Amino acid sequence: MANVKISQLPDATVPLSGNEVAPIVQSGITSKVPSSSLLTPYVFPFYGTGDIGNSLNTFMDSVANGNGGTVLLPQGSFTTSVPIVVPLGVKLQGAGKRSTTLQATAGFPAATPVVKLGRVTDTTVFDAQLLDLQLDCNHVANSIGVQGTNLNEGCGCFRAIVKNFRDIGINYIIGEHFSNEDLEVLNNSSSNNYCIKVHGDPVAAYPGNVSLGVQFSRVTTFGRAGSTIAGWWLKNVQFVGTGIHCEGATDGVLVDGDHVEGVINGIEAVSGTTTVVHFNGGSSPLVVIGLSGSFATNLLRDDLTNTTITDVGDAPVLPIWTRRMRASSPPTTVGAGSPYFVTENDDQLIVSAGANLGIVLPTPSSNTGRVLFIKSVTATQVTSAGSNVVPLGGGAAQSFILPRIPGLWSVLKCDGTSWVIIAQSDNNQYYETIGSSPYVLDANDKVVNNNVGGPLQVTLPDPATCLGRVLYFMTWSANAITSASSNIRTLTGGTTSTIVSASAGKWAILVSDGGSFWATVAAN
Repeated sequence: MANVKISQLPDATVPLSGNEVAPIVQSGITSKVPSSSLLTPYVFPFYGTGDIGNSLNTFMDSVANGNGGTVLLPQGSFTTSVPIVVPLGVKLQGAGKRSTTLQATAGFPAATPVVKLGRVTDTTVFDAQLLDLQLDCNHVANSIGVQGTNLNEGCGCFRAIVKNFRDIGINYIIGEHFSNEDLEVLNNSSSNNYCIKVHGDPVAAYPGNVSLGVQFSRVTTFGRAGSTIAGWWLKNVQFVGTGIHCEGATDGVLVDGDHVEGVINGIEAVSGTTTVVHFNGGSSPLVVIGLSGSFATNLLRDDLTNTTITDVGDAPVLPIWTRRMRASSPPTTVGAGSPYFVTENDDQLIVSAGANLGIVLPTPSSNTGRVLFIKSVTATQVTSAGSNVVPLGGGAAQSFILPRIPGLWSVLKCDGTSWVIIAQSDNNQYYETIGSSPYVLDANDKVVNNNVGGPLQVTLPDPATCLGRVLYFMTWSANAITSASSNIRTLTGGTTSTIVSASAGKWAILVSDGGSFWATVAAN
């Protein structure tokens, strides 16, 4: 067919397979090139309105059976009465998440994903993506927005909105090494469901059943009930820079069960969320960084260690929380008898001892990255046998870990040189070790320890201005703590200036009644 214009050539069969050749002009020379190098996104040939489900699936199958590629949905609103199946090697892309809408019809089958990443015949799925569109589940009963099983590299959702689902917005089951970015997952129903759910298969044997290396970044979720993000049987899963917007949700992020490892970074929950991050049992080692919860009840709740960190308003009060626990290492209860040598299997120490407990921490140089949780359920002061504990606010290493107050806790992480307190209960943060006398208490002081090397005199606040305030005093050495005024009421009702007697290990708890400070409990 010599000397024929290109416009006169017969139409090629599309989509191209990638094996054909086509002419190309480079530097004035006409050469041939495989069509796979020239493939451009395939525009889905549908115009007007109506149900596109079956025709779109047929079109994407033809693209997948060729060389794969991107299928473009133009701007507009489309409906489907059948699940949209994005095969291996195909990307379904709209004109923008507020420009292209794909909606399930009223008769869409219940309890069925509107979009599936991967066909049933795709036993392992690569390069199946959903991009730049809005997916509306139309409140179909028990509906799921996007679901993928055995997803791998190149899969995921990007720049998309998923809304009006009645069970799960995005559901991933057993996947490896794929990412998701810039998502809005919006649950307006009142059912107990999830915006995002990532999990392995608890029926199969660990670790072959886990989801591994799945990442989310720049995600906003909106949930009225249940949990906005939930996961179990995961390894190296990361929620990075994830903004969680929850209204009335039980949990912002729910870690439910064993074998969850990874990082939750930059979580914020607002508007009536009960708990921002909830560890619902199990022994899951996770790091939580930059946690905040405006109007949330709790920032973090850990059922295994019976730990709850409450919210205090708008300020992020939990900069980092590290959870390193193994199912084979239940909490170790440490009773009387000092010192206690921390073993290589200890992850959590529950202290139930006398007035004082010394512990010998493992050598820092051989324990870099190790995390240790210590909680006292009795009025026991916990100290390290060496000056190798860095306070939460930084500064020189010391020996102090916990004051003599039941219920307090600290999380220590080894940096290779010392054990650094990276999180602790509220009362720990107002502990003052006093090294010189006299000392005037300020509004933040709660726990005062005499480390002067001699008697310590303190000036207490005016009882009339701090009705109900509780103060804790203790002395490590045989040196008394006294008040600058005789405003201390003893346990028997007398008046004195002595708070703690000159004997090592003595302590007292004072409460203001508006006229004096009463010693409510004391070991004097």
